[in-house]
Amino acid sequence: MYQESMEHYDILTAASLLRQKPHASARLTGSPEAPVLRGVVRLYPMPRGVLMAVEVSHLPPGSLFELSIEGGMPLPSLLSVRGRTLQVMVVGACTVEDLMGREVALSSPESPRVLARGTIRP
Repeated sequence: MYQESMEHYDILTAASLLRQKPHASARLTGSPEAPVLRGVVRLYPMPRGVLMAVEVSHLPPGSLFELSIEGGMPLPSLLSVRGRTLQVMVVGACTVEDLMGREVALSSPESPRVLARGTIRP
């Protein structure tokens, strides 16, 4: 799995998709280390992969966070500004259906502990 660069038509497709109801999502709930952390990962099918929109709030201090999907699927680091992040990416070589039922985990590079997790559901 990898992140592809978005071409012009992909950006227009992404903008259109983000206005629609996602095909699947995962609600992120904070662990005991970050009990107020909340987030959502929304997934939309695209011709060459999955558009993933990640929104997280109440992140602990730090500027970079790691998001991964069960099965060894690392994703690009999330940049936090004032405890919040919003990032949109295209994940290639998979479909939304491939990701159903998998766990999404958020962690800090400084600590191997999972700060939040959720399961991808329709």
